[in-house]
Amino acid sequence: MKVKYSWIIFLPVAVLSVVLRVYQLLFVDKGLDKTFLDSGRLWLIYAGMVAFLFVVILVLCLGDRKTLPGYEPRANILAGMFGILASGTLIFNAGMQAGAIFSADTTGNTPVVLMIDAIFGIMGGVVLLLMGISSFSGRNFVRRTGVFSSLTAIWCCIQLVTAFIGDTKHSIHEYDMTNLFYMAFLTLAVFNVSMLYQGITFKNAVKGTFLYGMTGFVTVTVYAVADAVKQYNMSGMYDILGSLNVLVFFLIGLYIFFLLVEITVHAKSVDDEEVVMEDVDYVGKGSLKIEEKAVRKDEVSEEEKKENIVSNIDVTDVEDDINEELDSVDSVIESMKKAESNPENYSPYAEEYFNRETDSPSADDEIEQSLENIDKLIDEISLEEDTE
Repeated sequence: MKVKYSWIIFLPVAVLSVVLRVYQLLFVDKGLDKTFLDSGRLWLIYAGMVAFLFVVILVLCLGDRKTLPGYEPRANILAGMFGILASGTLIFNAGMQAGAIFSADTTGNTPVVLMIDAIFGIMGGVVLLLMGISSFSGRNFVRRTGVFSSLTAIWCCIQLVTAFIGDTKHSIHEYDMTNLFYMAFLTLAVFNVSMLYQGITFKNAVKGTFLYGMTGFVTVTVYAVADAVKQYNMSGMYDILGSLNVLVFFLIGLYIFFLLVEITVHAKSVDDEEVVMEDVDYVGKGSLKIEEKAVRKDEVSEEEKKENIVSNIDVTDVEDDINEELDSVDSVIESMKKAESNPENYSPYAEEYFNRETDSPSADDEIEQSLENIDKLIDEISLEEDTE
């Protein structure tokens, strides 16, 4: 499972990106350090590290042919906690957007945009809540939602579009537009997570979660920390209500981070012998390969059972059966011989019919016996006449 090696490059890039961005805001942008690098070069280094992380994970995903395309999430307390926090923050933010429809200050958005944001925010928050509860309990409640499991990803996509439209009104040099990157990465990551919960394997959702989840976590963490540092430098405090959008994505990033830890520990590959088809309920091309492998295993097990049955038969039992069969054959042969030697079964045209030996008297003996009887009869008649 080569995709697990993504952690080797992910952890140092995540730490270095946050440190570099904070250093830029606290020292370089304030003019306290002019001997290291200017702000523009620090931006290039940060962007290069994120791009390098994405390319390395992409190469590992393309080279990984053994990771199963599906994964059934298990009990994960940390992932469940941040999933529930993210859903509560998202629903609360959606409620504020719905309330802003009837207020005079719509923060530059039209009532239609606010209504769409509120509707999909509430529904996406409910789906995210089910994901968090599933991680807490270890039972998949999201699968019952069907296609509605993608509502959280749809809300992230709406935020990406509205943020892009809003950022076009600002200059690139005076405004941090890296929010577009973390929104794009986390949108794809949440979509892959929903595919995991639905058991859909037309695409490898496990590798997709690694690719977009890790990159999205790095970018959203750097943006959230930088935004907090900026607000503290400007006002000496952090505006939680004004930063709900950023907090929602940051909590989603933490949820995906701990879900990736779980997947890294429990995800299976095609070489693992512990894969049992009774516990797998995937839908897609990847599941067909798994089913074929399970069928082959079943065939092998049936052959092993037959071999065990044959090996358990005692030799004496086999000899007894053979002796019984031979006795029956001998009896049949004897009966056939008796039938052939029976004179009654001879053909009238066969030589054996004339040469046969019988127990009945011959014809000559019968004639002699008749002549003797005639002589006796004559003698008796003559005796009677003499007596008269």
